[in-house]
Amino acid sequence: MNTSIMNPLPADNAGIIGMLKELIRSVSTEVFHELIEELRPSQRQESHVEDSDHLGVKGALDFLNSRGYKISNAQLYKLTSKSEIPYQKFDGSNRLHFYKSQLEEWVRTKLIDGNAIGILEPSDSKKKGGKR
Repeated sequence: MNTSIMNPLPADNAGIIGMLKELIRSVSTEVFHELIEELRPSQRQESHVEDSDHLGVKGALDFLNSRGYKISNAQLYKLTSKSEIPYQKFDGSNRLHFYKSQLEEWVRTKLIDGNAIGILEPSDSKKKGGKR
């Protein structure tokens, strides 16, 4: 029986290590490229699309800020947790979804003056701390 056919690895350790490194590099590169391709569609879905009525958190923030309602990420989450702003979630998901049309109507309810630009109503926030 020919043992060189059954054992294709070089006899010296340096050769074995070199072959293993090359094998790991090629497999790692291939897996890396596959992961990148799988992630690309999900990144496109999360991005803010102007002509769509559906928005993610980033799109909702951009939309509200562009309408004059200056809001941070934390403030948006706080409003959703208090159900003070319209939002949706899919079953089994914690990801927030918004509709432009609902946000537009919500922003209109925050206007307190009918002038051309509009003035946004400040939120009714209670001051923290006691009397001084």
